[in-house]
Amino acid sequence: MQDDQCHVRIVFGHLVFDYCAARQAAILYAKDVGEWLGVPVVVDDDVRADMPHLPCESLWS
Repeated sequence: MQDDQCHVRIVFGHLVFDYCAARQAAILYAKDVGEWLGVPVVVDDDVRADMPHLPCESLWS
């Protein structure tokens, strides 16, 4: 896992999705998608090795 990776948590009501992503992509994703969907998107440093990568991460890189 790269050093610039961070944890992205997306909350859809009772559904919670956890991903890892490059910090810049995660921040842009949280702003854009969080506002668009009207859901909380949290970015923090709680990255685990078993987390999948954020789908379509390259769109925010």
